[in-house]
Amino acid sequence: MKLQVTILTALLMPTLATAADVTVTKKKAWSTAGQSGYVVEYKHDGKLWKNAKVYCVSVGKPIYLIENLDRGDGVKLGISVEADQGGLATEIAPGYMSFAIDLWKQACR
Repeated sequence: MKLQVTILTALLMPTLATAADVTVTKKKAWSTAGQSGYVVEYKHDGKLWKNAKVYCVSVGKPIYLIENLDRGDGVKLGISVEADQGGLATEIAPGYMSFAIDLWKQACR
């Protein structure tokens, strides 16, 4: 199922930025009910984007999720950057997924 979603995501979304194009400029910690992470402001493709909610930990274990991520055309969505076998994905799809993975790394590490 994850593979189908990943393939569909790659086909429907434009290739917007590579990982090297992303910089977290501000991050504010949040936590609630055993989950924690950061709300980040980030820069990519020469534009500043705000309020992406990055999940780092859930009940003491890493969680690989980003909400309110702007894909570059004003559409905001939630996206998992977890590999099928668990852990942080390294290469799921070109472009957009690489950008999301790098954003998670910069926020949570």
